Amino acid sequence: MTYYVNAKKSKDGQPIWESYLSLMLQVIQDKPEWKSRQLKMATVDRMGLPDDLREKNYGNTKYDDNIAENRAGFALSLLKIAGLVDFLGAAKYTANEKGNQFLKQHQGMVTEKAIKQLSAYQAHEQLLVERKKNKTKLGNEALVEISDNDLPAELEMHNLESQYNESVANELLERIWQMESYEFEKLVVSLLAAMGYKGDNGQAFVTRRSNDGGIDGVLNQDPLGTQTVYVQAKRYSQQNTVQRPEISSFYGAIAETHSNKGVFMTSSSFSKGALATAKQLGIITIDGVQLTDLMVQYQIGVRLRYQYQLYDVDEDFFNIE
Repeated sequence: MTYYVNAKKSKDGQPIWESYLSLMLQVIQDKPEWKSRQLKMATVDRMGLPDDLREKNYGNTKYDDNIAENRAGFALSLLKIAGLVDFLGAAKYTANEKGNQFLKQHQGMVTEKAIKQLSAYQAHEQLLVERKKNKTKLGNEALVEISDNDLPAELEMHNLESQYNESVANELLERIWQMESYEFEKLVVSLLAAMGYKGDNGQAFVTRRSNDGGIDGVLNQDPLGTQTVYVQAKRYSQQNTVQRPEISSFYGAIAETHSNKGVFMTSSSFSKGALATAKQLGIITIDGVQLTDLMVQYQIGVRLRYQYQLYDVDEDFFNIE
């Protein structure tokens, strides 16, 4: 039980999630490929907890998660964000050389502070900053002020929900960067359809892979297609910014259809010139941060994990004259 004896612990004796960082970087090297759940379980087992702590669950959620495995999951998430393990898709992970070297560099004592100094983690944090800026721009603050009628618990739950969903949106963006372009086009069309742009009886489809005339997707808002939205979808890496000529080219493509409804979505961002041109031409632009926020909002590529209900006393019910 050496790992458990030396681990940092909370008051109840459970190792804090930071204690699993070094251990997980060791365990992941034991096999060429791991399922997420298997890796978390193996790491917790290697920790060597007493039986009562190993079997302890939260007991107050729909899923009744195991506490130790949940904390190992936080460690895995941080390692993935920092690029110290490789995500293979389908909830599979593998070790990488960066993680192995990082473990050696810190002599098996990896800390949250050390990981947060890595460029990959800082890039992740910058995305969170961009999301908060975007919410502020739209008048939708992630963190709310307490009013006279707000409960502190309600405020805390709201803030935790926002922070958690922002992290999920960041992970969505990382997954998108690994997608094929055609799959990204299908994702974008599915999102717009979920947002209601297809209409009640309209159609939504992706154009053919090549020679699409500069249009990647089409959403007919009525059965006859008299109201149509055309889509351009660019799955670019974080560093590859959409420029003004691409906006102009897309506008030319939709002009040939005698339409003026165009949505340009990208997994990266737009240059100032591109944004100015799009505004002038009436083209809607959605960057990677906005895209993944919308995916969470309209539940594309995500699933509902927890749902809470808060109740107030119904004063009208008790207002008996």
